[in-house]
Amino acid sequence: MSAIDLLALFRRELELCKVHQGETMAVLSGPGTRPDYVAAFIAAGQQLGAEVFHLNLPQPVTAFRQTPTTAQGALWGITPLTGHRSGVEILKRADILIDLIGLLHSPEQLDIQKAGTRVLMVVEPPDILARMLAREDPRPRVEAAGRKIAA
Repeated sequence: MSAIDLLALFRRELELCKVHQGETMAVLSGPGTRPDYVAAFIAAGQQLGAEVFHLNLPQPVTAFRQTPTTAQGALWGITPLTGHRSGVEILKRADILIDLIGLLHSPEQLDIQKAGTRVLMVVEPPDILARMLAREDPRPRVEAAGRKIAA
């Protein structure tokens, strides 16, 4: 997928997430994050008028091992943001967080969401993201399918 196509895809997703002028949008990346995703989300957010910032976390180093990102097969809940209190505090101030590292099931994600920040996690390959792009209002299709099942 070209950079232009990726930008259009991410802009459409941000429109569906109601990103707009005056909102603060954080893009969170870490080891193994696709640079083209970072660039496309930053550009898409700026096109929609959001104030965008990028937080790129280094690979955390522990005394006995390195903690892989969830995209690299780590245990769920352990991410480069684990134990990074200042990073969490910065992200809690955003209106929407674009999670490119996979915070899923982490205490940090829950803490950020409790502060009212919306979270969009994006870690899949571009072709899968294009197929998964949500439609603006699936309700009529879902209700029609429900009627067919009930019949």
